[in-house]
Amino acid sequence: CDKAGWCHNLWEEAAVGQRQAMASFFIDIMKPFDHVSHEVLHEQARDLGFPMALLRPLLAMYSASRIVSVGAACSLPLEVDGTILPGCSIACTMARLIMYALPRAVSLRFPTVRICNVVDDISMQASGALHQVQHALSLAAFMALTGLKALRLPLSPSKTVYMASSPALAEHLEFIWTRHG
Repeated sequence: CDKAGWCHNLWEEAAVGQRQAMASFFIDIMKPFDHVSHEVLHEQARDLGFPMALLRPLLAMYSASRIVSVGAACSLPLEVDGTILPGCSIACTMARLIMYALPRAVSLRFPTVRICNVVDDISMQASGALHQVQHALSLAAFMALTGLKALRLPLSPSKTVYMASSPALAEHLEFIWTRHG
């Protein structure tokens, strides 16, 4: 998300002006509508008190066979597993539902890290003393990445990146990123 990069630059300018370290970690989920586990969606909905009377018909619709058509040609019915329909008027709500608890849990655990979640993007920023930023952002990022694995949501490696205000901070974040895989 371009806005996340602009926010990073503004926060970095402010931090550097105060002689503080600053870093951002940007996480992008690969094709989020194609990788939603209905089992995980059901668990998240239940835990958040989402109305099951609304969720059940949505999961039935999302689980139905689909036919692909191009021009006058149509495929045989295709079985799907773990998707929500991107064109569905409630698809973004379902994506928010599956992603609600994780950023909130990370934010509660690491209050010095700013976290923003927009559908398939999570951005995290921290500023302060170098060791504090290294510690808080590394652990918050690790918690988020581990949580996404538990939600069975794959990362987009080319769009999951970090930015840092110093080479030492960048080196530390690179170590954390490569360790997580």
